[in-house]
Amino acid sequence: MHRLGIEPGDASESEGYDSDKADKEFDEKLAVDRAAYFAGDVMAAAPAVGGRACGVGQSAFTSYMPKWLLASGGFQPGGAYPPAGSHTWDMPLERTRERFVAGGATYYPNPPFDDVPPPQLDDLADYLTVALDPDILAAYQRGFLAALRLRDSPQEVPGAACQTTSAKTLPTRGPTNYPTAADGKVLLKGMTLAQLERWVVHCGEKPSRALQLWGWLFRRDKLARTVDEMRRSGEVSRKWCTQLEDSAKMNGRLKLTETVVATDGTRKLLFQVLEGRGKQRTVEAVLIPTESRLTLCVSSQVGCGMNCQFCLTGRMGLLSNLDTDMIVEQVVVARRMARDEDLGEVTNVVFMGMGEPLSNLNSVLDACDILVDTGGLAFSRNKVTVSTSGLVPELRRFCSESPASLAVSLNATTDEVRSWLMPVNRRYNLATLIEALKEIFPREGRAQRHVFLEYIMLKDINDSLEDAERLVRLTEDLPCKINLISFNPHDGSEFFPSPMEQVRAFHDAVASKGRVVTIRHSRGDDASAACGQLGITELIGNSEKSLSPLRPPPRLRPPKHLEEVVMRMRSERPIRM
Repeated sequence: MHRLGIEPGDASESEGYDSDKADKEFDEKLAVDRAAYFAGDVMAAAPAVGGRACGVGQSAFTSYMPKWLLASGGFQPGGAYPPAGSHTWDMPLERTRERFVAGGATYYPNPPFDDVPPPQLDDLADYLTVALDPDILAAYQRGFLAALRLRDSPQEVPGAACQTTSAKTLPTRGPTNYPTAADGKVLLKGMTLAQLERWVVHCGEKPSRALQLWGWLFRRDKLARTVDEMRRSGEVSRKWCTQLEDSAKMNGRLKLTETVVATDGTRKLLFQVLEGRGKQRTVEAVLIPTESRLTLCVSSQVGCGMNCQFCLTGRMGLLSNLDTDMIVEQVVVARRMARDEDLGEVTNVVFMGMGEPLSNLNSVLDACDILVDTGGLAFSRNKVTVSTSGLVPELRRFCSESPASLAVSLNATTDEVRSWLMPVNRRYNLATLIEALKEIFPREGRAQRHVFLEYIMLKDINDSLEDAERLVRLTEDLPCKINLISFNPHDGSEFFPSPMEQVRAFHDAVASKGRVVTIRHSRGDDASAACGQLGITELIGNSEKSLSPLRPPPRLRPPKHLEEVVMRMRSERPIRM
């Protein structure tokens, strides 16, 4: 077998080797069939930008690798399994050999190249390590880490039996950890592309079936509701459609029950949860039109457990998490509505609806992967933003694993006030939170160079010029963009919105010190679709005792210097229990 003799860090090429031609050929082949098995332990066909994935093999196989992989060192023998967050991984040779043999020649490192012989694993050291160029890593990072998580869970080997599996015995449960509904069917919208490719192969189909199915689920011109839509198109075999009907669900276990339209065009979408702990509950998403974009605000939980003083959703308490398919379903339904009603294209997705996204982190991470996958919903990673109240360990993990952007609800400039408004501050105070953000931003390889800081303007509580000065000091040396948000009054709160002249004065004081700061105006208030108002339909509309619709608002003791202010507010706005 021919050897190129390419050493780590050496991008030299053998005589007659046309790297540009090989790159082009590589991309064209993978555009047809993107799936590449990473020795059964790691499936690296996770969302690939530009249709490009990388494979694993022996030294001769590097002649088919793109230049960026050669330049980064290609295949490096030796080395132990890397720590979490590292950008390399290894595969034990014995297990690698078993997976290649069990999976068949079709799925060894790079399926499109029929003229590449199977890897001669005996010629290698005990481990193979693939190192990726840091500039390419940003596009791949989330997919690779997802693949590493797969490595650490038991995997079924896609053996010969899978090639003859009938529709009634398609793999749905077990060590593969595919998300399933109560009836045992696989939840297609709950899987990332990497998981879907693996499941499709287990079903005895070619990996390219996963990309075809992905398109039917998420492409703008399709957004299929049922398998029957695929069958009628004639593009998908009837046999495969029958297998899907018997073994998988295309819907995200949410049912759109009502759409409320505000005078400014904002639409509140009410969904009924069809399954799980939140069954029969209502969750809400909001479509917010502006001159330049159409933003969708999605929910990640039924209710919320953070108990923030100013938020109506918190009065529900945390009733249940939403699974990945339920989060994704909100986006699919909203995109379908925007298309069918000529509202324009949904350009942005923000996780600022019901719930604390980072307390449902695994589902949110997978949902973000699905949203930004270039072959599916294809949102720019800069257009998907996840907001948190300040769960520091979770936001560290989120930033290390997700390409999406991060927003943090700050809302106060002292621990005394923030701990009163947001109980999470008692666990992770301002110093801890800001220190973590300064460590994370800017992060090498991340597209997001600034963290978004959300600041709700509350009259006489956090809107003074002294607060503005403290905010400037707090954000020194922190790459950030500050959004000043109008408070939306509701019966569950004792607060009032800051007058607009005070908001502008606060804005000018912060901006004069060089901070990037904007004023975000309320949208959808007359439809109870504004920030902090989601959940009012659930709270007011459900009268059944079993739903426990409303719990008392938090009545935490305010800071001493605000006691008189709070007493006055409570007399002016009595809280309805």
